[in-house]
Amino acid sequence: MLIAGICVFFSCRTSNLIAPNVLKVTNSPDLESGSILWMPTRKQEDWKIVKATMYYESGDKTQNARILTLHDFHNECFKYETHTLRTPIVRGALNKFLHLQSLIIEELQKPIEQRMEWILYFDTTIVLANAHIPLHHFLPPITDVETFKSLSIIATKSESDHLNSSVFFIRISGGSLRILTQAMETIYDAPYIEGYKNEDNDGGLSSVALQNVLYLEQHRNKVIFQPQQWYNSTTSLFNQPYFPTPAHRLTPDLKTLTVDREGQQMFPETADVHRFWRTASEARRVLDEAKEKGYTDEQGALWEMAKEVKEWVQLRAWDMEELERRIMLLRASLNND
Repeated sequence: MLIAGICVFFSCRTSNLIAPNVLKVTNSPDLESGSILWMPTRKQEDWKIVKATMYYESGDKTQNARILTLHDFHNECFKYETHTLRTPIVRGALNKFLHLQSLIIEELQKPIEQRMEWILYFDTTIVLANAHIPLHHFLPPITDVETFKSLSIIATKSESDHLNSSVFFIRISGGSLRILTQAMETIYDAPYIEGYKNEDNDGGLSSVALQNVLYLEQHRNKVIFQPQQWYNSTTSLFNQPYFPTPAHRLTPDLKTLTVDREGQQMFPETADVHRFWRTASEARRVLDEAKEKGYTDEQGALWEMAKEVKEWVQLRAWDMEELERRIMLLRASLNND
C-alpha cells in the first residue's frame, strides 16, 4: 500500500517526454516478432529497460540499503526491475563488467519480442534524487532508429575526467558484449600497464578501462557522452554526493534521501534532452553529407573541419553549444562548395 500510494503521489506521468511526432502503436496481425524492437510507431516510453547494481553488505539500515529502497519506489512506479549482484564473482574491478555481461547474455537468449533493450547500471553511491523521472528520458529517440542503431553506451565525462562508470546506460546487444570483453581484457593487463592500479581493487580502473576501449576508432560511434549535471544533481534522477571518508557514508543524509518532492520540475528538461539528441543526429547527418562529397579523406579541402565535428560528437557531445556551432560552420561550407 505504501509503494502504491507513493506511485500515485508521483503521478508517474511521462507524456511530456514523448516527441510530438511519435505515433501511437497500432495492432497489426501480420507483424513479425523480429521487427518489434524497431517498430517505427513505438513511443519513447516503450523502451524496455532494466537496472543493474552490486551490493555485498548485509542488513537494511546502511546508506546503501536505503539508496536501494528508493530504487524500489522508482521501480514500482515505472515497472522496472533491478538485478543486484550480492556476491562477488571474482575479486576486484571485473565484477561490474561480468555482471553486465551475464545479464546481456541472458537477455540475448530470449525471443526478440521478450528481450529488454537497455540496462541502467548504477553503483550504490548513486542516490535516486528525483523519482518522478523515468529512465527513457535519457535514451535516444525511439523513432530515430537509423541514426543511433550503433549506439551501445550512454555515459558522462568531462574534458579532464575519465568516463564515469558509476552510472551509465548499456544497450543489450552483441556489440556491447564485445566492448565489455575488451574492457575486461584491459583490466587483466592492468598490472603491466603504467598508471593502472591492481586489478584486485577497482580504484577507478573500470572507468579507465571502459573509456580506453570506447576511444578505439572502431568503437567511437558506439558511445555518446551526455552532460555531467544530468547525472549529478539534486533535481535530476541521479545525485552523486561527496563523502570525504567511508565513515561519512554510514550517516544517513535525510535531506538527500527523499522521494516525496511534490511539484519538482523535470531535470534535465525535456526540451534540453530533445536538443541533445537532435544535435547529435544533425552532426551525423552532416558528416554523412561530407563523406558523400569526399571530405572525410585526408585530401579533402574540408577534411579538417569534418574531422573536428566527428571528434566532437563522438567525445564531447555534452557541449551542445560548441557542437552546434561546428555543425553550422561545416554545413555552411558544404553548401557553399
